[in-house]
Amino acid sequence: MQKILLVFTCIFLSSCSTSGELEEKLAKKYYSLASYYKDNGDLDFYAERMIKAAELGHTNAANFLWHTDGVSEKRKRQALILIKIQAEHGHAPSVTTYLCATGKEAALDGSFVSKFKLIPDNESLKYQAKKAVLYWNENKKNLAFKALDKILKTNKPYNKDNILTIFLSIQSDRCGPKAPSLAKAYAMTFQDYDDPIIAAAKAGLMSPIE
Repeated sequence: MQKILLVFTCIFLSSCSTSGELEEKLAKKYYSLASYYKDNGDLDFYAERMIKAAELGHTNAANFLWHTDGVSEKRKRQALILIKIQAEHGHAPSVTTYLCATGKEAALDGSFVSKFKLIPDNESLKYQAKKAVLYWNENKKNLAFKALDKILKTNKPYNKDNILTIFLSIQSDRCGPKAPSLAKAYAMTFQDYDDPIIAAAKAGLMSPIE
């Protein structure tokens, strides 16, 4: 059915050379229509078209849909399935969304590690933070610190937002398991920075809210 739709749309657009190009054009068209419906207060039509855009390869559609207030639970579930697929292909924004949508529950029921292993290594801050927590919980201190250092690799010598994300992420269970002791130990490696974030982490006083 989708192939038939692609053929008729290609005839309509009269500018398609490959099915991949056509799908990209359709994805953008559905995404644009979704914005129109959202602006006019029709969240059901908005959600339907965002799902279509995501299915056709628009990498941001499912994420934006997931974070839209007022969308039905059915559409949220559809969005999360697509986000999971994108996360398992290493799409960093989808990785963050997926971990924070499922991480707490998965940590509680013991399925977090198996789900996490399906995600390829990527530069999502939340991914590297939770990767570090898993290493720490396995008593692999050096690998835990290495994962956290990777977050800062392209932001040296210091990036306040990334530092805050690191310490909040590893002390909170919202996006997966937590390790407050890791936050304190890692903070101790920042000897040359006079910063309240690091000072609070060293003292174990940071609020575990992401």
